[in-house]
Amino acid sequence: MDGQTGLFFEHQDEKSLRLALERFIEYEGRFNRASIRQQAEAFSVDRFLREFGLAVQKFYEEFQARQGILRHCSR
Repeated sequence: MDGQTGLFFEHQDEKSLRLALERFIEYEGRFNRASIRQQAEAFSVDRFLREFGLAVQKFYEEFQARQGILRHCSR
């Protein structure tokens, strides 16, 4: 979240990075460590593995259900 948990810059070039660093110096001391940690945890390895595993399980169960329907229809 721009200005709350970090700073975005529009282009991946020297000028945009320099401007972001200047903004960072201006914002220094205004960032909330708890908010930054909470935002970063949304991208944690544990969360990724948990949610990816749940998605794979869901798709596999849907696949199995479709396979069962196809087997039933082909009889």
